[in-house]
Amino acid sequence: MCYDRDDYTEWMRNILPLINVSGVFSPLFALRSDGDCGIGDIHSAYYFIDWLFKNDQFVWQILPINETSTESYNNPYSPISAFAFDPIYADLYNIPDFPAPQKFVGGSKDYVEYDTVRRIKTTVFEEAFKTFYASELTLRTNRAKEFEDFCNLQHLWLQDYTLFKVLCDIYGDDMLIWPEDIKKRKAKVLKQFSLQHSEEIKYYSYVQWIMHIQWGKLQEYAKSKHISIIGDVPMYMSYKSADVWAHPEMFQVDEQLNPKVYGGSPPDGFNDQGQIWKLAVYNWKALRENNYSWWLDRLEKTSEYCDAIRLDHFRGFIEYWSVKTQPSEGKWRKGPGRLMLNIIAKDIADEKLKGIYAEDLGVITLAVENARMEAGFQGYVVFNFHYKEILSRSVSEYNCAQTCTHDIPPLQLWWRNLEKEEKKHILEKLGIVPVDEEILELQEHTRWSIIETLFAFPFRSVIIPLRDIIGSDKLINNAYTIVGNWRYRSEMSIEDLMNDEKINSLLRNLTYAHGRNRYFANYFIRSSPAIRVATKRTYTIGEQVTIWALSETKEPVEAVTNLPIKDQTEDVKTIPLQCFEKQPIGTLYKFTYRTWQEGEYFLTLKVGERYISEYKNDMRISIVKKN
Repeated sequence: MCYDRDDYTEWMRNILPLINVSGVFSPLFALRSDGDCGIGDIHSAYYFIDWLFKNDQFVWQILPINETSTESYNNPYSPISAFAFDPIYADLYNIPDFPAPQKFVGGSKDYVEYDTVRRIKTTVFEEAFKTFYASELTLRTNRAKEFEDFCNLQHLWLQDYTLFKVLCDIYGDDMLIWPEDIKKRKAKVLKQFSLQHSEEIKYYSYVQWIMHIQWGKLQEYAKSKHISIIGDVPMYMSYKSADVWAHPEMFQVDEQLNPKVYGGSPPDGFNDQGQIWKLAVYNWKALRENNYSWWLDRLEKTSEYCDAIRLDHFRGFIEYWSVKTQPSEGKWRKGPGRLMLNIIAKDIADEKLKGIYAEDLGVITLAVENARMEAGFQGYVVFNFHYKEILSRSVSEYNCAQTCTHDIPPLQLWWRNLEKEEKKHILEKLGIVPVDEEILELQEHTRWSIIETLFAFPFRSVIIPLRDIIGSDKLINNAYTIVGNWRYRSEMSIEDLMNDEKINSLLRNLTYAHGRNRYFANYFIRSSPAIRVATKRTYTIGEQVTIWALSETKEPVEAVTNLPIKDQTEDVKTIPLQCFEKQPIGTLYKFTYRTWQEGEYFLTLKVGERYISEYKNDMRISIVKKN
């Protein structure tokens, strides 16, 4: 490749949102490869990225990879740390202090056996740490210095997390029954405990160091293949987590760390009984007094290992369902609202990410939708929920589209539970004759016809779950129960996927046919000027607006509006990118203006004497008075 890394990063962050892309959703744990340890992990991920690249996909969406616990049934949305990687995802073939075996075998091929996986990986890490401690730490080598640098850099969360882990080892995972002085974090007691258990604390720091190195290398590999990773940020934390123990003032817990209320949801399309999640609810007032710094640190940390993020349970930022005992008897309470979301848009999205996806499924109010659009976050359109609007082409917003999500059945299982008349209606809309065979079971060509419908629609992102690509009928999470979830493993190994030319040609041909491949991106950039405003849609008077434009033409390029933003640009610079896929990709311009007049305005691109609207998107911004 002949691009400059900094230029490429600039291109990825600011050009990618201008084009329509496609990708695949799969939890990391669900991947299956030859010689794995009974779970998809960082080792498997390299092969999966190769498969995505082979089929010209831009995006891989994953579930949260923060550490969870067996007590929470390994639910990735109930993390015990907002910052720590789960060691179950470690690549055991690439730990410098452990001699890599020729092949690992661990657990079932049909589903994840978490206890077995954790036991195997813990054993490996313990052996590796002994070697590291003896040959590196005690000798004060360069690697020992790198380890210490990591610990110092990450100390704000790492110190509490590692101490929490050692305490769990000694007193059990239930921190509610820990000794009182430990539970209430008496400084003298914790200091003494840390001195007595310094080696165990170093062990957990070592595990996180290895995990950060491994994921960093994986992310660099993904970038070299032009694959963007969409990470996932759980809304809540486990109430038995390092974060609740270290910062009880940020959560609605009593002096004994018992939750006063839990998060949950009222009866809805996911569960007609409603849900009560054994998760800690935030004390949003306390968080606001600290300008939401913990949340910003959390999102910034997430942005270090992914290119974009999905915000789980987005409605909770506007209002959340507060539950004590019965989910149906809960109450809606106000969340942090637009203030926090706009801080996220400005400080995290604009500066560190290509974009933010807001999980806005279920019963969503107008206030939630307005807040999402104001912050400039993409929403979701899911075929299983919105097929009537999609097939009638009445979708109002072209954001991110998926056939299903991890919380609902894949197409194959969803189809079985549809009414016969509904199936006929869908088949007719797809142009397929509704014969008995088609009605009874979802046929392969019908499934791919549904996928193609999403590809053909002008959605900014189409992300197809791997389950629907291979025709799986298995659940990842059953919203009606908390037991037995998050164990799904793909029925096809990555090696089988690589060799399945039928699946590969179908996916690749759809991607090419509907202009969602990187070669179309090059063509589009060379032939079509485009414009983008940096993430936010609402600004206050006097605030800075960053506008990105690109054009291959030699004519002068300007970003303009139908109102007077201040005439002079405070910062106008041209960033020429050298090369992408061995083809020129045009020139990226950055314009920075300062707003000065209230109102709603349209942005456009002036190329020479021509005015060109943004590609496939009506770009508008609102400018309001300061509060």
